[in-house]
Amino acid sequence: MPDPSAHTTTAQFLWNLQKLKGDKWLEFVKALAKQQPRMAEFREIFFAK
Repeated sequence: MPDPSAHTTTAQFLWNLQKLKGDKWLEFVKALAKQQPRMAEFREIFFAK
């Protein structure tokens, strides 16, 4: 999942989870936030100094 602070569509998707998950949406989003990244940012891979 792209970084929501860099991708507004991802932030909008996370906000819209409220409609799908009801009261448990924030709990789900917080659980996503606790996960460790599996890939580096694209710019870190291709534009590393």
